[in-house]
Amino acid sequence: TGCLLRHLYLISNPFLPPPELPSPPPSTGGGGGGSSACTADCNSNVLFLPGIEGSRLYRPDVDDGTEKLWEPFGDDDVRDLYLSSAGEGLRDDVYAKEGDILDQMPGGLNVYKSFMVRMDEMRTSGAINDWEPIAYDWRLSLDDLLNHGRQIGDRLYYTGGLRATSTPYIIQELRNLAANSKTKKVTIIAHSNGGLLAKQITEVLGVEAEELIDKMIFVAVPQVGTPEAINIGMHGQQVGPGGFGAHRPVTRAFASTSPMFYHLLPSAGYFSDVGDPVITFAPSLSDWSARYGTEIHSQDSLHEFLTDSYGRVDAETGDLERPVQLKDELLSNAESLHIDLDNWTPPPSMKLIQIAGWGIPKTLRGITYVPKDEGGISPVANTTIDGDGTVVVPSALWTSMSAGAENYWVDIHAYNKAHPFITAGGLLNFGHGNILEISDVMDFVSEEMINQPQIIADYDYLATEQPSENPNRLRYSLHSPLHLDAFDSFGRHTGISTSTGQVEEQIPGSYYAEYGDVKYLFTDPDVPVHIVMEGYDTGTFTLEVEELQGDEVQTFSTWHDMPVTPETEVTIDQSGDFSSLSPLSIDINGDDVVDYEIAPEPDQVIELPKVPIVVKPDDVTIVLGNPIPEIITTFSGFIAGDTATSNDITGSPECFVELSDTVGAFTIQCGLGSLESKMYDFQFANGTLRVVYLWDGFLPPINDTAQQSSLSASVFKAGSTVPVKFQIKRADGTIVQGTLAPLWMPPQQLGPMSASVGQSTYSDAASTGDSYKWDSTSQQYVYNWSTKGLTAGYWYRIFAQLDDGTIRSIVVGLK
Repeated sequence: TGCLLRHLYLISNPFLPPPELPSPPPSTGGGGGGSSACTADCNSNVLFLPGIEGSRLYRPDVDDGTEKLWEPFGDDDVRDLYLSSAGEGLRDDVYAKEGDILDQMPGGLNVYKSFMVRMDEMRTSGAINDWEPIAYDWRLSLDDLLNHGRQIGDRLYYTGGLRATSTPYIIQELRNLAANSKTKKVTIIAHSNGGLLAKQITEVLGVEAEELIDKMIFVAVPQVGTPEAINIGMHGQQVGPGGFGAHRPVTRAFASTSPMFYHLLPSAGYFSDVGDPVITFAPSLSDWSARYGTEIHSQDSLHEFLTDSYGRVDAETGDLERPVQLKDELLSNAESLHIDLDNWTPPPSMKLIQIAGWGIPKTLRGITYVPKDEGGISPVANTTIDGDGTVVVPSALWTSMSAGAENYWVDIHAYNKAHPFITAGGLLNFGHGNILEISDVMDFVSEEMINQPQIIADYDYLATEQPSENPNRLRYSLHSPLHLDAFDSFGRHTGISTSTGQVEEQIPGSYYAEYGDVKYLFTDPDVPVHIVMEGYDTGTFTLEVEELQGDEVQTFSTWHDMPVTPETEVTIDQSGDFSSLSPLSIDINGDDVVDYEIAPEPDQVIELPKVPIVVKPDDVTIVLGNPIPEIITTFSGFIAGDTATSNDITGSPECFVELSDTVGAFTIQCGLGSLESKMYDFQFANGTLRVVYLWDGFLPPINDTAQQSSLSASVFKAGSTVPVKFQIKRADGTIVQGTLAPLWMPPQQLGPMSASVGQSTYSDAASTGDSYKWDSTSQQYVYNWSTKGLTAGYWYRIFAQLDDGTIRSIVVGLK
């Protein structure tokens, strides 16, 4: 009864010491040795093994005595943690500190903080005698960690000259905790990579393991590896706030020689249990698939791919979208280690509990490599809901239940969605790294430590079976160059924070991830969102929106190869499920004018609806006998701030004209030629080539001042007959007679004049009719203009309409 009361008190008051309880009757066992047997709270001490990156690492510094390398404050901190190609530290003075595990990230995200508080309270309350978080150099191999480890003051050396010891630190602390335990045994709680370390501890201890360990609790342990490790090793991973953490090129180089990374790659056991390939090559990558097959789904083929040199780049300086070459020896060592770890079962007297995180849809289950437009290849993520964002469930629950393991699922997605306050509005969402901070997990682990767990049905988010919920969600996959951000009606944001450079997942039920060049956004249909994509380079983007039920795609729509510039803004609204999607709005040049509004089409790949643009050859005039000049074309109908000199059109049209050796108007026609554009659809209009006579002006007695500016306009005696003469020629000056006679048009009276008569009076008979006559002798056209009846003292314009379509004129005066 006393134990039950204490248990109930801890559940309802987890942060207060337990009340004094009546002493139980004397016990006759359970002490496991010593002069007196345990009679109350007979619970084992706890050894906690954190995951990779869960222990802070340091190096000496001449200024202030120490300098923290992890968490890193810049790339150089991580470079100080680089190891040799054999997996040995390049610096021999890197150390951890006793008990110094990650309580909280710099951005405020709890990692182990609440868990550590809970453990301290259980020690203070007397529920356990002691507990210890084991800080270790997680870069190293499991063998290095368990064969070495020397404590000097509060410093723990696992590498370099100071590591030598006959009593490795982790084994020593396990034995010390057991000796001080009420049961003379220890419960090991292991998170992530700590679970692999825990397994290897039992291998190193052999039969002694049963004497020292009564229970192991594995939380999100990648027992047979996880595909996320492939992505990190091949393409790197941003760590910490942008500008203050470590960037992908450095973390990729770091991982390539770190044994810990190789431990996390999918092992032979993984491929025996998980049906999905970890790597797939797009059909167009025939050279890659010819070398490795279209899918990689075995340890041997993965080994060949990871260690091959084909198409590889330097880890730190090469293209982040292309894979690197990993170290054959380190990978072989990890594969040999996993032969034992994959077949490991707990000793018969040791209880094993396995807890897997579930429901985080951005968990990686594989990579598909696709070609890049500019050459090379790029990774595209294949994601699953069956994981915690890092570790897939089959790996976390690997050890068979037939071996005595107890399996539990924690629905992280449901917990995040239901706890906007605890997650700071989604800013501090729970996932693989801080799964122990989930209250159900922390309560369950605490209660298992005192051997008094609640009925599993009493937990809201913990179950002994995979959650039956198969929620609908939308997945947005954006192939850059644009940023991807989502906002809800309260202004909450999911995406990369512009102030910290870190992922924010403030919108309930939403997640964000980046793999290679692709950005991923997962949203809940119950939460309306406004999605904004802003360009940061010139090129094209592809956006795919899928509605998923579990991992199954129900429908999709893909906007393929849409234009983007650094000024582009793209938006789409989601008010419910896939059917609620608005058209995709594209403002290419950021002028707040939507250039494209493209509705989704279920199960369709949508190409850019091209804007009609008219291509018209410029009208041109040539003189009869001259060659056809170069045809110039003009484009009209540009959008988005495009101009004739700034657009995506390449090539040129093909234009032609059928021309005969006569004057007149001829049609210029143009066709596509080599024209290409992603934005515009070419439509063609005709132009006109006009062939005209060479015109030298009117002949005397009329002064043609347009041809001879030194002459004065002719003034004739009113009432006289004025001979109007001219010639028409080819370009070389040869006089020709037109096919049709030029037309005489009624003269046009202009303004009054005061000039005197300056021309002779002519007595030729006046012409009749409305056409000029051809004078074959003089090779000229003549019209004798009778001025009788016209008002004297005025200027008059007279005309000649030629059969080439031109109208020639001259001004003369009558006095």
